[in-house]
This record gives sequence, C-alpha cells and structure tokens, in this order.
Amino acid sequence: MTTNSKGAFESSGLPEYLQGSWNNASQILDLGGISGHPNDPSKYCVISLTQGNVHTVQVFESGCIKCDDQCYRFNSVSTCAHCLAVSKWLGTLENYV
Repeated sequence: MTTNSKGAFESSGLPEYLQGSWNNASQILDLGGISGHPNDPSKYCVISLTQGNVHTVQVFESGCIKCDDQCYRFNSVSTCAHCLAVSKWLGTLENYV
C-alpha cells in the first residue's frame, strides 16, 4: 500500500475496517480541512468529504477525541476520519490509535 500524509496504514495498528477512515483523514489533511473552533479551544471544525457540512471534534484533557453526534462512523465504531485527522494535525496520532 502507499504512504499518505499520515504514514502507512499497516503501521497504524488500526483494524482493517478502518482503512477507509484512514484514507479519508489523509484527504481531509491534504485539503487543509481542519480549523480551530471559534468559541472553544478544545474543539475543531473538520470538513466532511461525504456531506455538505462540517463536523465538530472535541479533544479532552485526557487525550480522548470525540466527533459530534452527526457523524455516523464515530457513532458506530467510536472513531472516524475526522478524529484521525485532528489527532494527526495536533501531533497526537500515536497516542490516539
């Protein structure tokens, strides 16, 4: 497999079913699709590649990262491309995965 802006999926330690989220996170980063939230420094606004909206990702002091209730993937498996992208953007990807 190829290496993307987050590194090789094989070395991520993530299960195979999250490879699509990994690839989408790479696209989000390549597009510059993350910005700080205007009212809360613990939150980030992240573009959606599949919907016409922006997701809000919160980073807790504990290191836990949570996407908003509108994210189907996060609600079903407790992680998503938005969280992966934010963790890489913050330099905490190894701790997150």
